[in-house]
Amino acid sequence: MAEIIGYNGAVYFGEILPGVSDCDFHANGWSLDVGVNLHDTTDFCTTGWTEQISGLKNWSGSIELRVDDTNKVVPSDIGSTATLKLYYNDTNYLQGKAIFSGWGVNVSVDDLESQTVEFTGTSDLFSY
Repeated sequence: MAEIIGYNGAVYFGEILPGVSDCDFHANGWSLDVGVNLHDTTDFCTTGWTEQISGLKNWSGSIELRVDDTNKVVPSDIGSTATLKLYYNDTNYLQGKAIFSGWGVNVSVDDLESQTVEFTGTSDLFSY
């Protein structure tokens, strides 16, 4: 099995920032978590183990951006919904509608200013 290096990854922000590429935003990382809600069905007949069934699926994550004085995400973008594409490489990506649910800025005397944008999925997540 071959390892995959991340430098071919990319982010597409969709309708929030049309016509702006991830290079304009200096995106340098993304993370994604996919999960399912579990519902406890344990009753008095248990043998000491919890019994559960799966429910609704969900996904969320974050995007890391280096900040300059142009094309940066601003707090007023939070709450916006867009088609989000998260690329593994030049051709393979995950796509779904997401709401931008959080924003943070990181400032340090010994490093570049950066932003973290959090998102929460509002649709199916498709793999291409």
